[in-house]
Amino acid sequence: MRTVSEINSAINKDSNGNQLPAKQQVQFSVVRTKDLTDTHRIASVVARLLGKTYTVVREDSGKLLSNGYAALGGKNIVVAEDSSDAPLFVAVHEGYHGLPEAQRKSLNAALLQLFRADRKGEFLEEFDYNESEFDEEAPAFMAQALSKRADFWEELRAKMGNA
Repeated sequence: MRTVSEINSAINKDSNGNQLPAKQQVQFSVVRTKDLTDTHRIASVVARLLGKTYTVVREDSGKLLSNGYAALGGKNIVVAEDSSDAPLFVAVHEGYHGLPEAQRKSLNAALLQLFRADRKGEFLEEFDYNESEFDEEAPAFMAQALSKRADFWEELRAKMGNA
């Protein structure tokens, strides 16, 4: 597990990597492994299969701006204890951000061809993203949506076997 200070530093930055002003920063504590819910435990297993660490955080002051983050160069998936989506789906979304850049860019290009252009403005507004974030966030949300389908997990299991 990463230290709280490492994760805190990563979370309290804006999309350009600049440290947020103190009044906008979130203070949190890491939820201990023994206190994780079963849904967080399952998401943690999936994160480890993706080669990531998985950390659940509880806000002590302030509010996380999203359900989760791919922190520390994409090696750590940080998920809010009270995320509005299931931890597994958040882990898939954040794990997508942590894919190696060349693979992620190639996958982004393929997935963005499937995104309905007439819904782009609606997507940006609903999730409070700006234009520069679209090419990374839209495919990650598409991966998150796919992870909600039972056939996705059945096909993945068939390809991976009983690991």
